[in-house]
Order: sequence, then C-alpha cells, then structure tokens
Amino acid sequence: NKSGDPSDREKALAVLKELMKSEENHVPDMVCLYGRIFKDKFVESEASDVASLMSAIEWYQKGFEVEPNIYAGINLASLLVVSGHKFKESAQLQHVCMTLNNLIGKKGELDRLNDYWDIATFFEVHILAENLGKASDVAERMFKSDPPSWQLKTTLGNLRLIMDVRAANDDLQESPELQRLDFWMTYFHRVVHPPEDFNKIPVISREDKRQTMRQGDKSGGSYVAMYITIQERGLEEGEEPFIHLWYAVDDGTLPTESDYIFPMSAIRRYSKYKRDERCLLLFVSQNSVDFQLYFPVGNTRERVIGKIKELRAKLNLDMEEEESRVVEIKVHVCLCLCS
Repeated sequence: NKSGDPSDREKALAVLKELMKSEENHVPDMVCLYGRIFKDKFVESEASDVASLMSAIEWYQKGFEVEPNIYAGINLASLLVVSGHKFKESAQLQHVCMTLNNLIGKKGELDRLNDYWDIATFFEVHILAENLGKASDVAERMFKSDPPSWQLKTTLGNLRLIMDVRAANDDLQESPELQRLDFWMTYFHRVVHPPEDFNKIPVISREDKRQTMRQGDKSGGSYVAMYITIQERGLEEGEEPFIHLWYAVDDGTLPTESDYIFPMSAIRRYSKYKRDERCLLLFVSQNSVDFQLYFPVGNTRERVIGKIKELRAKLNLDMEEEESRVVEIKVHVCLCLCS
C-alpha cells in the first residue's frame, strides 16, 4: 500500500478482499487495514474518489463494530464528517464520538495523560464534535508535551480534511473560539513545516511575562496566542527595522496594550531558556514588559535571534545574551538511622 506503486496497492486490496470473505478474519486490525487503504486512495485523489471514501467508511465502521477502539473510531468519525455528516444532525457521528470520549476517559484526566496519541485523540474528538473551545484547551496540552513533528503531521492530516470540508460548507462561524483553533492549527503546521521567512510567525507567550522562570515551570502558567513579524525596513525612509508582536485572538478581553511595535535599537538583550529549546526571552527598553515567547521549533528561535543580531549589526548595535533565568535548587538529604 505504501510502496508508491499503484499496482502494489491493488494487489493489497485483492489479498484483503479475499481474506474478508471469511468472518474469522474480521478482527479490528485486519478490517481497519482494509479501510486504511481505501482512505489513502481517497486522500491521494484530492478528495475526488467518492467510491473509495464510502468503502473506507464501511470498513472502519465494521472495525468499530467488531470491537470499539480509538483507531477505528477516529478514522470513522473523521470520514463521516468529510462525507457530509454534521454532528448536531447525525446520530451515527454522535454515537461514535460519545464512545470515543468514554474510551479516552477511562485513561484518566487530560492533565494526567502522557501518551501523545491519547491527547491527540481528545483534540480530534472535540473538533469532530464542534467543541472548539475544548479543542483549544487540549491543543495547549499538546503544546506543553512538545511532540515530535511526525506525530503532529499524522494528526494534522486528519484535521485538515475536516476543517477544509466545514469551511467549504460554511459550517464554521467566525468567533474567538475559531480564531484560537486556527492559531493552534497554524502553530502545529509550523512545527511540521518551519517558516522560511520572518512574517507572521505563530508564537506562544507567557501571560505573566514578568514572572521569573523556575525549574519545572514548563508545565504550569498561562499562555496566550500571538504572532511576530520582523520587518527588515522601516515604515518610512530612514526608519530602522522593527519587530511587530500582536495577539492572535480578539475575545474582548485584550489588555490595553495588545499590539507591540518596537525598533531594533529597543531590544536590550535576550535569553535562551535551556529547558525548552523553543523558548526565547526578549528584554525591550521601551516597554515595561519582557516577552517570553515559545516558537514552534528550536530552529525557528535560532533563526529569529540570528536575524535580530544581523539587523542590529547593520545599526552598529550589539545584543547581549543573558544567562537563562532558571533557579537550580539542590537538595541535600541526610538519613539519620536511630537505634
């Protein structure tokens, strides 16, 4: 199926078709593999092969009926949405999502989940159920877990199909919840495909930017969605390059100052957070607030630092790197043995 040769895929389908004639071969892994091949055919046809879509739904449905499981359920629910099912109107889609919620719920509360696929399933289920606010809460948990790009690529492949279909059908109404979810989708996309320029890079900013970073702080605190652009030329002749940093979501609760523009000469120094290669602290002289920013990947952070240094060098300005403000606590334990 994955060899790239269409004849190999047809051979795989022929083998599975023969196997499916026997009920004893109707086990979840085998049945879902049959559905997966049809799904791949549909996706690679740029969503034009409707026959393969319906076959994929049929076999994922059978896999889910044989034994309700997360893999079959997520794929079935995703393809139902792609085929036109709407959560509020489809009893079948509601049933699958409810079963998935129960299966994931048995693994524990979201904050205690450590397996990426469990967290990603929560994310997908909330999007399928059109619960965008909850989906964004789960997205923050995904961000904190810092998964490798190949895992996010798999998740985004499913979700792009869903979001594109809903956008085409005008099922998504503009709202702060949709803005936030769009941001997360963009942020995760930039983990898989890092930006090549410095225009509108998605970043996560710590809400309390003055708070000193402490050991273990990565899992706590509050985060907000922002975009950053490095403008290499001033807005007018003779003006120096500048950085534009602004909030990605307008939910009516933005602070008075929510759109920052500061010239390169205003950047006093920076600091790399050594416990997370994505994190950069920027200290700006014209602003009383320091910025603690998490880029999609560490390489993007390094490129941004390099570009700022390059532009400041053209102004004959240096930029000092400060040691990461992490408090290391060493605990000495004494054991007293009492007779």
